[in-house]
Amino acid sequence: MEKHAIIAIGREYGSHGLQIGKHLADDLGIPYYDQDILRNAAKKSGIDLETLQQHDEHTKNNMFYSLMMSLSPVASFPEGESLYQKLYQIQVDSILDLAAKGPCVFIGRCADYILKDHPNVIKVFVHAPLEYRVPYISNKEGISLEESRKKITRIDKDRATYYNYNTGQVWSEMRNYDLCINTEHMSVGSAVELIKFYMMERGMLKR
Repeated sequence: MEKHAIIAIGREYGSHGLQIGKHLADDLGIPYYDQDILRNAAKKSGIDLETLQQHDEHTKNNMFYSLMMSLSPVASFPEGESLYQKLYQIQVDSILDLAAKGPCVFIGRCADYILKDHPNVIKVFVHAPLEYRVPYISNKEGISLEESRKKITRIDKDRATYYNYNTGQVWSEMRNYDLCINTEHMSVGSAVELIKFYMMERGMLKR
């Protein structure tokens, strides 16, 4: 690794973004952060992991989020910032803390936006047509095609709303990313190689 490279991957549900991130991190021999972001946040803040998981990629307008937060043991903070703002800031601080430690791969959670001022961040968005993702999730999770479609639609909506609300940007807007990868006709391995090629072009990886 030539530079302190950070790869931040946004992903549509069922587009293999998570697998791409894992394989890329393994190939490069660098850390991969998904749920680890929350575990680090819990450790640093003293807030229990379950509460952070309930907040994870949900906005304060999400009905499930609102219900779970009303039952949360940390639902009463001093006046000023809202609970939602505090929980989001805890995740922001966790991402900044992990990024400062060295090269790594982040999955979701607005990491591309949070690290936008990092000189060596690579922002990737992984997507695929809905008609490709529906049978994949149906087969992977053992659910019907109709259930798969509903689940994908719900999760994508949650992720988009969370991202848009916290960044003021549009989650799926290609101009927000360095690379947008459609995985309908591309294997996980090929997507990883594409990202590595881009890193070489940026002088972040030896050829």
